[in-house]
Amino acid sequence: MSVLRVQHILKFDTGLPSDVAVTTWHFGTDGTDDPGDAVFAANAVKAFFDTPGTGGLRLRNRLASTVDPSVTGVKVYRLNDAIPRVPLHDETYDMGGVGADALPAEVACCLSFQVAKVSGELQRRKRGRVFLGPLAQGAVQITSGRVVITPEMRNILTVAADVMHDYAATNGISWVVYSRANGLGATRAVHDVWVDDAPDTIRRRGFKPTTRETLVVA
Repeated sequence: MSVLRVQHILKFDTGLPSDVAVTTWHFGTDGTDDPGDAVFAANAVKAFFDTPGTGGLRLRNRLASTVDPSVTGVKVYRLNDAIPRVPLHDETYDMGGVGADALPAEVACCLSFQVAKVSGELQRRKRGRVFLGPLAQGAVQITSGRVVITPEMRNILTVAADVMHDYAATNGISWVVYSRANGLGATRAVHDVWVDDAPDTIRRRGFKPTTRETLVVA
């Protein structure tokens, strides 16, 4: 099996190279190194961001207005290749309309996934997570005094994950969990996914401060 790594790159409207939010996904192939597999993997991830949930909104509609969707990037690498790896596929595309009223750029929603459980085998290296963001305010709500991810947002992510999984399978590849510790030969197909209502914080996505308030108190 060959393993493809897909990097989906959201660029912020500042235009600074450092202001990006990258999510990383992995797909397994039959090992024939068909050039079309990289395109299928890229399209599977693009579909994830553009699949409507049961309410009709897509993940991209719940991303912050600080994202510039017209310069969204997708890169695909084959992990079996020698380092430094050359991308098999590299494109910039217009993802489509995003949301409004941005939350702090550090706020994210976590999509978790795992392979099927097997008796006698530890599960901790058979799980994966992707942190989606930056988010618009519509991705969260106040419940019992707590800020939580909305049921709508959780539904969008689970439906999108199912569509991505099926798109990959239809085109001869599989969405997999990759663990560097386990190695390329231990990758297995994703079996189930879940999204918790607790937001996550990805500090590296935050913007640098633009001003500072100071006071001498001694």
